[in-house]
Amino acid sequence: MHEHLDIWKDIYAIKSYEIDPEMKASLTSLCNFFQESAWHHARKHHYGYHDLLKRNLGWMLSRFMVRIMKFPSWGERVTVETWAKGVDRFFALRDFQILDDRDNIIGVATSAWLLLELGSYRPVRLETFRNEFPFIPSKHAIEASLKKLPDLMKADNENQIIVKYSDLDINNHVNNVKYIEWILDSFPVEIRKTFRMETLEINFLAEALLGERILIQSGETGEVKSCTRAWVHRALRTSDRREIFRAKTRWLAN
Repeated sequence: MHEHLDIWKDIYAIKSYEIDPEMKASLTSLCNFFQESAWHHARKHHYGYHDLLKRNLGWMLSRFMVRIMKFPSWGERVTVETWAKGVDRFFALRDFQILDDRDNIIGVATSAWLLLELGSYRPVRLETFRNEFPFIPSKHAIEASLKKLPDLMKADNENQIIVKYSDLDINNHVNNVKYIEWILDSFPVEIRKTFRMETLEINFLAEALLGERILIQSGETGEVKSCTRAWVHRALRTSDRREIFRAKTRWLAN
């Protein structure tokens, strides 16, 4: 389709239950904003949850990268903008940015989604989607393309999680934002108090279901500088050692 500026915008006020102990919006709250705005935009063009359910299809987030330059405070109003960038093989590409009340960009994200047949979870070719959905291929919130992340070579830290009912989403598996929460919760308190997460990139590889035991492993990389530290993460299902996700995070000193 010819490019035109089809950008969806939502305004969110940061609420008391969306902040951390520093009275800043949590990363998971911001990622929930992204997810909600993506659904709004997809629904506008008849590719929302209920539209696809009638066709026995559903979206699955496969790859995601987020970079936050400034976390908004409790009570602040932010604008989330999102747009579709195009198609790369089986992936539908979508970008996001967060603006403060002065229209400064304080956060950006890029994502790759698969359209799956429900039940079989087979990816669907996107020819029809390509012809029906408006794209903005020249506008990039993050220039980098999303790639397969390297495996964790050595784990410095491990903790185990049992999937609870509250972890599940409308598809009865763990919601993608919960995985990000698990990564953040795996860090020691001293890291969380002295550093802030600046960039997170994650590959979602398999679903996690109610009652399953998931092992979260992390290892610090050699990218250590005076004000920057980086980690690689992965999650394994303990019953069969199936890899659920891979991720990497970069942290800046407060």
